[in-house]
Amino acid sequence: MKLAQKLTPTIDVDDAQPIELKPEDIAKVVKKVVESEESVTSTKLLEEYFEITPGTKTFIDDFANMNNALRADASVVWVGGDRFRKAGNVPDYIHEIPAPFEFFQSGVLNEENEEVDVELTDEGLNSSLRKLLQHPLALDVEDEDIQPALKNQPDSIRLVMKSIHRELGTFPLAQLPTGWISDEPKVQETIFVDGSGKELQVWVNNETRLMYGLIDWWLDQPIESGAVFTLTRTPELNVFDFAYLDQPDPVVYISTQRMEELRTLGAEAEGKSTLDLLIEVMSHWPKGADYLTVLAEINVARRTSRRLVASLLSSYQCFYQRSGSPVWHFDSKKVEQGFDKSKKKFIKK
Repeated sequence: MKLAQKLTPTIDVDDAQPIELKPEDIAKVVKKVVESEESVTSTKLLEEYFEITPGTKTFIDDFANMNNALRADASVVWVGGDRFRKAGNVPDYIHEIPAPFEFFQSGVLNEENEEVDVELTDEGLNSSLRKLLQHPLALDVEDEDIQPALKNQPDSIRLVMKSIHRELGTFPLAQLPTGWISDEPKVQETIFVDGSGKELQVWVNNETRLMYGLIDWWLDQPIESGAVFTLTRTPELNVFDFAYLDQPDPVVYISTQRMEELRTLGAEAEGKSTLDLLIEVMSHWPKGADYLTVLAEINVARRTSRRLVASLLSSYQCFYQRSGSPVWHFDSKKVEQGFDKSKKKFIKK
């Protein structure tokens, strides 16, 4: 050991020390944030007031010191990454889940005075549907089981827009891998940047599990259901590159004509069970349809949970799958056979 220590080259220790933020320094940067209508990043504050950049040797410690000082001041609020805003300068609407996301309960009873639209436990579902309940395209706000965070997060993710989110300017965090956007703080400001350099401020609420503020970009997209886009991380915190892909998702894409048919179905749905609507949707697909396609279509007509659609397909005898085929079929001749009595024990209480 003594010999090794003698042979080890001596390295001069850099005497650079992190900045010490004095009360007057903190007052200056807080004033800067409070007087701005937009968010201000701690990275830019370090550069503007102290000439410290990410290339500075002490940047990591300086960055932490600046963030801690700002987060300790009640007059500003941390909105994710290195972004800070004047306290109270956050839109109110991002704290609520819009009413159209509430699931509809038909309450329709059959001749035996039993509910027509019933959900089954996993044991009562078709085995393929059990797996599809966790497919990202089946999940939505108020209708998801949050999975553990991935150990290795991808830099870029593929996401698919559905019609209800296009209309409301939102997007569900359910489609994003858990942990891809930080859990803290609960409310965050992110910036999307498209290929032309155009920026969009997008709010993320980890409690409501929604993104807000996308209405302008969504309405520019002619595809109402099934448009595909990517989000890619950038070196800047909470800034993401945004890009539409040329081809819509083949499973949940709905044409403009079909959208109108489904909206008409929804407008005429008063007093009808969700089973009635599902029969109408399935009648459109004589060659069969994928569960995710059916789920997307029925949600245009009526807000319906993924489990209810899976339960109706699994329990009413007019719906079936052919051996080895992933699609579902409808047999109008078996409508009168009604509910499969063997599934009664699996009805959720």
